[in-house]
Amino acid sequence: MENNKKILATVNGVEITEDIVNSTIAKFPPDKRSYFESEFGRAQLLDQIINVELINAYGLEINVQNDDFYKTQLEQAEKDIRFNATMNRVMKDVKVTEEDITEKYNSNPEAFNGPEAVGARHILVDTEDLAVTIRQQIIDGETTFEEAALTYSSCPSKEAGGDLGSFGRGMMVPEFEEVAFAIELNTLSEPVETQFGYHLISVYDRQNAAIQTLDEVRDQIREAISQEKQMERYNDLIKELREKHYSK
Repeated sequence: MENNKKILATVNGVEITEDIVNSTIAKFPPDKRSYFESEFGRAQLLDQIINVELINAYGLEINVQNDDFYKTQLEQAEKDIRFNATMNRVMKDVKVTEEDITEKYNSNPEAFNGPEAVGARHILVDTEDLAVTIRQQIIDGETTFEEAALTYSSCPSKEAGGDLGSFGRGMMVPEFEEVAFAIELNTLSEPVETQFGYHLISVYDRQNAAIQTLDEVRDQIREAISQEKQMERYNDLIKELREKHYSK
């Protein structure tokens, strides 16, 4: 017997297999999936699946399928499934060709500008006087930027020498951003005051806004065109069906 067919529990004749647990875990978003992939998480999920089967079995015992609530929910579920299945069939014919993608790109390549970004380090302290002192120590070679960040900075980035990584415009507070995008590479800023305190900033990388190549944005364009074509197909179908079956 294959491992994924391993029976983990049997509830009222229903076999709950390893494959059922795995497929259930796969439906969770990535941030939650990792928890249920752990031994404890899998055991907890198996218990939940068992509980659902127990409740379903009890529902059959008490003939819940005869309740108006059950019938209404079943009818709505059937409509939802029919709608999704119909749209799946309708959209099967919607195709995006390489010519569509190339034409979209060539018609307006400026629309695919990559964002301007910088890679920066900073040191965050409470007072301007301390920022000035630290800055002079770095300039005089008494310490490095990274050492000073670890010693003085109140930002968690201190553990990485003050490195904030790469970021684009609009991701930092305005006062910080203005300096980070203006100073030259590998220079040390004057103290910059923000709502968080006083920063010393050093930019080690800069990426200017540039038009991305077709290869870089091909998947993005394909998805955009696909959505456009699907919406067009949907609107055309609705118009056709309204003319045929609907009247005020």
